[in-house]
Amino acid sequence: MTCSQHLPQLDQLSELPDAEIGLALLRHISDLDQIFMCRGNVFSNIAQHHAGGSEKETLRALIAEGWQWLESERLIAWAGNEMNQDSYVITRRGRRALEEDDPLRSIEAENLVASRLHPRLTRRIRNQFLVGECELAAFAAIREVEIRVRELGGFDDSFIGVPLMRAAFNPTGGPLRDPDLDSGEAEQTSALFAGAIGVFKNPSSHRQVEFDDPIEASEVILLADLLLRMLDEKAAKIGLGR
Repeated sequence: MTCSQHLPQLDQLSELPDAEIGLALLRHISDLDQIFMCRGNVFSNIAQHHAGGSEKETLRALIAEGWQWLESERLIAWAGNEMNQDSYVITRRGRRALEEDDPLRSIEAENLVASRLHPRLTRRIRNQFLVGECELAAFAAIREVEIRVRELGGFDDSFIGVPLMRAAFNPTGGPLRDPDLDSGEAEQTSALFAGAIGVFKNPSSHRQVEFDDPIEASEVILLADLLLRMLDEKAAKIGLGR
């Protein structure tokens, strides 16, 4: 099997961003069907099939860009062989990317969620997302907001969803109302939390959000992260337990 099945010719390759070169390179490496791969051998194999003469160095430079991108995105990693520092493996993340219809979109979404999240989202929900359970992770993140509002507001378990948000942030006496906000701002805060719960926790929201889209699911998680941080600030400001 030659690498021409995945890597375009030099003139086309030179017009691609490093991410697309990297993904083409990853597919080529996968097709080699080897547990370990030697970086030097991979470069030599590609140069042999795709360039001649002075073009080989240009091609090597482009492949090096793609290889560096694969390493930076943790799609490949050093194999841990002290006797061969040039030996690499495809990581679990790399294997998942190979199975995706749009791997760049999935990688972008994972990078968003892999950033620093609120402690209530860091472990279970982020891990759910990173193993591909995007919809479950998005729903669970919004549910954490609901749980936190119930805890801080002192509500029992019978209060759920939009009614819970409206009661908690009621501008005329809700336990989470910020006394420094005027009535209009207080109402907008209530609408923000109620809207987030109503749109993203309600099953009917499938009409509005494609939870199978990793980018949209990651943005729901980031919204939950923002709301949880707002709740922490409110709790500290009005003297509620954290």
